[in-house]
Amino acid sequence: FTGTPIDFEDRSTKAVFGNYVDIYDIKQAVEDKATVPIYYESRLIDLGMNEEVKAWLDEEMETLLEGEDMDRQQRLQAEWTQKEAIVGNGDRLALVAKDIVEHFESRQEVIDGKGMIVTMSRQIAVDLYDKIIALRPDWHSDTDDTGYIKVVITGSAADEEQIQRHVRNKEGLKALATRMKKADSDLKLVIVCDMWLTGFDVPNMHTMYLDKPLKGHNLMQAIARVNRVYPGKEGGLVVDYLGVAKALREALE
Repeated sequence: FTGTPIDFEDRSTKAVFGNYVDIYDIKQAVEDKATVPIYYESRLIDLGMNEEVKAWLDEEMETLLEGEDMDRQQRLQAEWTQKEAIVGNGDRLALVAKDIVEHFESRQEVIDGKGMIVTMSRQIAVDLYDKIIALRPDWHSDTDDTGYIKVVITGSAADEEQIQRHVRNKEGLKALATRMKKADSDLKLVIVCDMWLTGFDVPNMHTMYLDKPLKGHNLMQAIARVNRVYPGKEGGLVVDYLGVAKALREALE
């Protein structure tokens, strides 16, 4: 049994286990009212680079990797680091923060519920939080008992103070999760990187802001956070800041 079969060149559920015995897809689940439909909205944010800068970055990347005896994993990591630096630049994050604040407030006027923001890294999650709080200071709280928005990330004592203040122990995370799941709590938005993207159900969560390149089963598991059935909720919305439309179509197939 799997909720998210994998079908990549190097990994395939069917190649290992054989043909599917039975398929219960998203379309059927929506028709049965087991889940609500997921809607997609593209709100791409300009990366603030002209073609000359983009060409220079590509050239720099090739130079860095040239002659390096790197395996596939190392090369992917290097490319991810490059993307992270571009996506996480301050000017762009300021635009993303402003757009999320205005968009989510408009959503809340229509249907009260919860939202999730997915970022590429812990550092970007924290930086984006600071940008949002600069726009809405009253959303911040120094304690987990109150506060409109929180960052949910892993961490250790070796992290910088900026990140450490958002790191919680197991009990703290459990308490925050309970608060997020309560429909009437004042915690409405969470910024995540990897945590809470699977197996974390908040039925009245209606909006996900994707600012992280996801694909395949990882993308499917993530967007399923907004397809849970809840009174008055007619659908979940995925707001895309990085252009995952193609990956989403492929994942849905």
